Amino acid sequence: MSNIQVEKNRDILVIGPADSNSHLKEIVYANSQTEVEREFGKNSELTQAYRLAKSLGAPYVFLLNIRHDYQYLDIIDTLAQNDFAYIAPTSLYLSNHYDDTIRNRRISYLEYIMEKISYLNESVFIATDKHASLYEDLDAYLEEMNQLSEDFYSSMGTEVNPENIVFVLNNLERHKMANVALAAALSASPIGEYPTADFGPAIFEMDAYEDIHNYAYFMNHAIRETTVENLLNYKSSSILKVVTISRIVKAIKRALDFSEYVGINYNAHIPMSIRKKLQAYLQGLKGDLIYDFNIIAVQPYRIEGTTTVSIETSFDVWPNNSFEKCRVDKSIEVS
Repeated sequence: MSNIQVEKNRDILVIGPADSNSHLKEIVYANSQTEVEREFGKNSELTQAYRLAKSLGAPYVFLLNIRHDYQYLDIIDTLAQNDFAYIAPTSLYLSNHYDDTIRNRRISYLEYIMEKISYLNESVFIATDKHASLYEDLDAYLEEMNQLSEDFYSSMGTEVNPENIVFVLNNLERHKMANVALAAALSASPIGEYPTADFGPAIFEMDAYEDIHNYAYFMNHAIRETTVENLLNYKSSSILKVVTISRIVKAIKRALDFSEYVGINYNAHIPMSIRKKLQAYLQGLKGDLIYDFNIIAVQPYRIEGTTTVSIETSFDVWPNNSFEKCRVDKSIEVS
């Protein structure tokens, strides 16, 4: 295992059980399948997920060995301190719950994790649930998936950023980890394009006329490869609910770097310098990720009770393939 420089927006973290305690609860990058098999077991769930991700083109796959569900609670700080484009848990379904004695109710593990981390970075959790092969027919499958999706959505509090959760049905015939497959396809596809991959056939003949709720699914076609459809996150009433739009905005946020201003002594020229840099940065994105932008404000505010000045930037972008604009805000603190 080793460290590596990765491209932002193209890395994924796969969390799941290995056949050993090697690197337990530790994020690692594997250089090869041979190394993964040696450290985590040749046929472990974590190794199988790594093989799947690499076979579908994921360029940067990080692994985290978790052998019991309760250990997800132990890695929350680790997840908060890192910003992976996509996180795919293999052993944790959307419907997995535990009894929260403080709130006196059952709570989803994923809901609890997202309460703690989802406003600290741009990482998107891609979750799935039971495999479609376990169901007798499509109606029974969709009825249960609709219910658990609605239950999860209705239980989310304001601490959860719904833009950072995507639920995809586990309905691929050849794979038991549809969320890993989707994460791999997203990381392998250019930011401005719809994700595609050799997913193989989907279980059940599904289309947009089915009673499909707030989740993605895989669909067969007569004359083309299987595609992922209804690619939405849990955000409501916003263009950012569309994952292909959200990932463009997230890429813009990740690459926008004002670190050279952090901690320097404030003067009246800094806001003008920041505006100039922002203008050049957004202009460079036109034709690639966006077709227009508008800087709303670059405004300094004194943080009450301190000598620190926070410079708040706000701008609109019009992502490619969208007629709607998205508002982006970013702040920089100077002395």
